[in-house]
Amino acid sequence: MSPTSVSARLSPYAGSLLALPLLLFVAGSSWTWHSTLVPARGLLASLDGRPVANHPERRLRLRDPGEGNLGAARVAADRSLVVDLERARRHLRIELQAEANDRYVVSGSQDGRSYRTLFVAEPKPQLGLATRTSPVVATTSPVRFLRVHVMRGDGHHVVSGLRVHERTWELDHRLIALPVWLLWITLTVLSRFDRAEPWTRRVLSAWARCDVAFAGVFGLAVLLGFSLDSLLVLAAIALVFGAPVLARRLLATPHPAAWLSVALSVGLLLGVAPWLLAGVITDRVGETHELDVDHRMRPDGRDINIDGLRFRGRAAHLREEDFVILFMGDSFAYGNGLSYEDSYAYAFERVLHERGFGSVRVVNMGWVSSSPLLGLRLLRDLGTRYHPDLVIYNLDLTDFHDDLRYAAELRRGAPAGPGPYGVIWRAARRRSALLSTLERRWLSLRQMDLDPEVPGSDGSAAHPADPFFVVNQPLALSEPWIAQGVMRSLDAIARHCDRTLQVPLALALFPRAFQYSTRESPKSWERSLYSSSGPHKLAPFAYFDQNARGLPYPVVSLLEDFQNTDRFPLYFDDDPHWNTAGARFAAEALATKVARLGLLPPAGGSWNRGVVAHE
Repeated sequence: MSPTSVSARLSPYAGSLLALPLLLFVAGSSWTWHSTLVPARGLLASLDGRPVANHPERRLRLRDPGEGNLGAARVAADRSLVVDLERARRHLRIELQAEANDRYVVSGSQDGRSYRTLFVAEPKPQLGLATRTSPVVATTSPVRFLRVHVMRGDGHHVVSGLRVHERTWELDHRLIALPVWLLWITLTVLSRFDRAEPWTRRVLSAWARCDVAFAGVFGLAVLLGFSLDSLLVLAAIALVFGAPVLARRLLATPHPAAWLSVALSVGLLLGVAPWLLAGVITDRVGETHELDVDHRMRPDGRDINIDGLRFRGRAAHLREEDFVILFMGDSFAYGNGLSYEDSYAYAFERVLHERGFGSVRVVNMGWVSSSPLLGLRLLRDLGTRYHPDLVIYNLDLTDFHDDLRYAAELRRGAPAGPGPYGVIWRAARRRSALLSTLERRWLSLRQMDLDPEVPGSDGSAAHPADPFFVVNQPLALSEPWIAQGVMRSLDAIARHCDRTLQVPLALALFPRAFQYSTRESPKSWERSLYSSSGPHKLAPFAYFDQNARGLPYPVVSLLEDFQNTDRFPLYFDDDPHWNTAGARFAAEALATKVARLGLLPPAGGSWNRGVVAHE
């Protein structure tokens, strides 16, 4: 074959066969596909592994530059910080964020007793915290426990964050050229045979038309450092839209290769795409929240402070004359869909200021999908730092289910994720009434098999399957779950407020839109998960009506306020949360009732709790 004929054959595919391999050899590196683990907590221990008495677990997170080391774990010379990775792992890459001027040693152990060195983080000539990363550590035996201790240094001996990447496999960019060339050679050879010539010609023709685009996408991915996950997601999306066209064209040719192509496409669509899309969704969540059971918010330098609270400031910014209210709850307390100023917590603060309670400062300790149990854990970690004078917990309808679910996940030691199909389903059902209806039917069938008398006992579920079980069944069936979940957590919050913080707790109950109105939130993505006209929709309020007198904290119900108002709308049309007017109305009603209970400082006067040592 002459050079001219070879050049003629290669020219339609010059991008993918010549330009792309050259770029990969010159500028390529590799793609590593790994999972990321951010250990939530570390336990202070002696160097021989024994826990240090009276030292609680310390939260570990990677901080943004300039945050400082407030709240980081201080590790003395004779101490270490031990982290449980929840399961044994073999291929690890470790990111340690700790005091820059200190030298740290990270050791690994399978059983928590005998450790071997995995990574030495050398000092860096800078101030504050520094992140140091190990190469991939391939261990001969699995590692479940990591231990961090200080070897030497002139710094503060503090550890802030620890992140572990578990490598599954690595793909060198240069190897991509080999299968591309093999595919082209195979198709070229097959095109010489009569039986294969028609379909191979069509494939090669399509390849020639897409050659420049293919080479350009891969070339940019290498030069810009795109992850393999991102490229595979793009390929999966293209496959979703192109599969019907591809199947129609290939099946028109009665050849085994056509059927094989369709089978491979369907297999990729059902088996690979969900994992990739779920990974993208999870990574998106991980940008703003920690990926553990607590899923607390990450600081953003604007509205989310260094403690992960929606509060513009730090604990040290609160003055002695401030009357501090810790405002707790889930997405309603956080203010989902609302600006910082319009959120429920700060609308409550603004209402109190307008009514003469100028010394009140609200600290928003609510976050999306929280619950009383997670609120308790947050309060134990951060409550004393903010020196509160009052704690208000805002109980939402989904808390009854979430509290039981989180308790089960904490008992297992890790969150029970929904899996790739579950992640995509949850994302899709938010915009599909049909999917929400199907989920409700499925949950109602599963619910029939549960034993409500003994929550979490042998043979029964650790929590109900239906997230709205408390309004979808008689109260008598829900009471054991309520006692096992939110009531136990609220009692623990009350004890912590009384014994540790020495401040009162108030419980606020507010209705969802369907519990008082048929007009509100008509297109809510949750609408099909409950019966808006069911006989049990007010069961949570009935429960507290029956039990409020025996509780060690006052219960403030906002149900009648919403039932008797003519303000409309107070909720978003397509979302179950309050709009700006709804958050303001709830804040006004709560402010009135909290003031009547005598839980606020004198209106129009100053407040001084005495001398308080702020951090």
